[in-house]
Amino acid sequence: MQLILDNLAWIIIIVALGFQFMWMFVVRKARNNYVRDITHFREPSGTLSKYYGWRVSSIGRAVSESLVVNLLAIAAVVIYAVIADSLYVVMELLPLILLIMVVAVVGAVLVARRVQNLIKAKRRVEQRLEDAEYLIEGARSIIDELLTSDSDSKGRVWFALFQIAQRQDKMGWSVRDTILEKEDEIAERSGREKAELEAADEGPGIET
Repeated sequence: MQLILDNLAWIIIIVALGFQFMWMFVVRKARNNYVRDITHFREPSGTLSKYYGWRVSSIGRAVSESLVVNLLAIAAVVIYAVIADSLYVVMELLPLILLIMVVAVVGAVLVARRVQNLIKAKRRVEQRLEDAEYLIEGARSIIDELLTSDSDSKGRVWFALFQIAQRQDKMGWSVRDTILEKEDEIAERSGREKAELEAADEGPGIET
């Protein structure tokens, strides 16, 4: 019996981890699709892209989604254990299942914190734009700061700006136009720097 319990414990761990890794892959793909859409100023159209937009729009949604997924993983583990042997084995492995539940709760808390940080960043950007005398100037100021900043939070601010650029109002249009304007400036500056680098790389000319 102990051998069965040991083997089943490993199987449960593998099943739970496999489910988690599979879902992490789905979420990562959804995030990439969503980011690709908003950075090209497109409305999220694909199923995964729409799902990720729904997920990051509310802390409650993020937490509930995470808990539901983890509960499904636990349910799958329990069902597998029952099918594989008996309910007695499930009771014997209850501490392991409880540990998986604790990990699930911790994961939900971490997801909630990440979404909360994104929402806070978006609110701060919106507040700065609302406080600015002109929306365009406010957007330029924020983007100029991002281009010269090494802050760890700049990714969240960019994310917020592209989300705001989806809005069909003056704020959204102003942010979108400013991003496009800055993209042209960055591309032009990068082109000049590349040309200068190539010229410098040629070395001194040989006079004959």
